[in-house]
Order: sequence, then structure tokens, then C-alpha cells
Amino acid sequence: MAGSPTRSSGNFWPKATPSPGGFDSEIIGYLNNLQKLVFSRSLKEALWQPAVLVREDPVQAVAKLKKGSGKDMVVVGSGTLVSALVRSDLVDEYRIRVRPIILGAGKSLFTDNERRHKLKLIAAKAFCNGVVALHYEPIR
Repeated sequence: MAGSPTRSSGNFWPKATPSPGGFDSEIIGYLNNLQKLVFSRSLKEALWQPAVLVREDPVQAVAKLKKGSGKDMVVVGSGTLVSALVRSDLVDEYRIRVRPIILGAGKSLFTDNERRHKLKLIAAKAFCNGVVALHYEPIR
């Protein structure tokens, strides 16, 4: 599942190439071949195929999908979508990649100021390029 990708993500991923400080070929191939749900009320089409454009409320759509049978879902690149799913307790695990870049400003990934969401660390892995992979599950 991908959240409201911009035209640039529809252009980036199909042509992405492996690089030492970026994504490896396994991740690129996996994401490009994955069936995607694109939540948007403004896009005319989903450019990053294979994809289905979903116009309904993402929280309701994901809640319905979770009740059905099928495989895991992944949210790629949308802090707004992630925040809505977190507030609705629809996230079963967090797999976060920390890249060693100091920006000084930016958007927060989690914007629920109403309550704290406690997490349990399941695994952590450091890569030679400085990226750290963190795997958490919510404590409910």
C-alpha cells in the first residue's frame, strides 16, 4: 500500500537504480512489483504500477482490508496516512529506516499529540552505509 505518492514517486521508483547510500536492487524490485493502493482524491491515475486508485477514506479502507484475508500491507512515504492509521490503532508493526542525514527541519512522521503510543523494540540492524533499521510493535 502506498500513500498518496506524488508524480515524482511514480517516476522515481520504476527507474530507481541501486546506490551505496540509497536503495538496493532487492528493495527496488520488491516495491516495483508489489500491488499498490494509492489513496488520493485529486490524482487522475496512479502512475506507479501495478496500482489501484482508492478514493474512499484511508482509515475505513484499511480497516476493511485488515478484516479480510490476505497478505501484510506496507505504507511507503506518507506521514499523513501513517498518522491517521496510528491514531486509529490500525498499525501492527513499525519498520523504520533511519538515514544519517541532518536536515534541521522537516515533517514529523507521527503527529498524534492526543496520546502516547508505546512501542516494543523487536529488532535493530545497522548497515555499512550508516542506515539503521528499526522494527517495533505497539504495546496495547
